Amino acid sequence: MRALTPIIAMATPDRAGMATARDVGMRHSGVGIMDRQEAYERAKHRVEAKIGFYVHLSVFLGVNILLALINYMTSPDYWWAKWPLIGWGFAVIVHAFFVFVFSGIK
Repeated sequence: MRALTPIIAMATPDRAGMATARDVGMRHSGVGIMDRQEAYERAKHRVEAKIGFYVHLSVFLGVNILLALINYMTSPDYWWAKWPLIGWGFAVIVHAFFVFVFSGIK
C-alpha cells in the first residue's frame, strides 16, 4: 500500500474526479485523438448530407415552380405538372428521412 501512496498524492483529479493519465505517469495512447478525428468525420458527413438535401430541395422547388408556370401558360385546362411534383416529391421526402431521421443508424 505504501508504493501507491506517492502516485495517488501526485494525481490531480480532472473535472470528472479522475486522475489523468499524465498525472500518474502514463503516456498518451492517442485514443482521444482518434475519437476526435472520427467524431469530426461523422460531423462533416452529416453537414455534407444536410447541404445535399437542401440543394435537392431547392432544385425541386425551382424546377416544379417552373413546370407549374409552363403548365399554366400552355395548357391550363389539364394540370400535368402534378406528376413530376408527386414523383419527385416522394424522392425528396425519402431523402429527408435518410438525412434527418436515419442518419445515426449504421
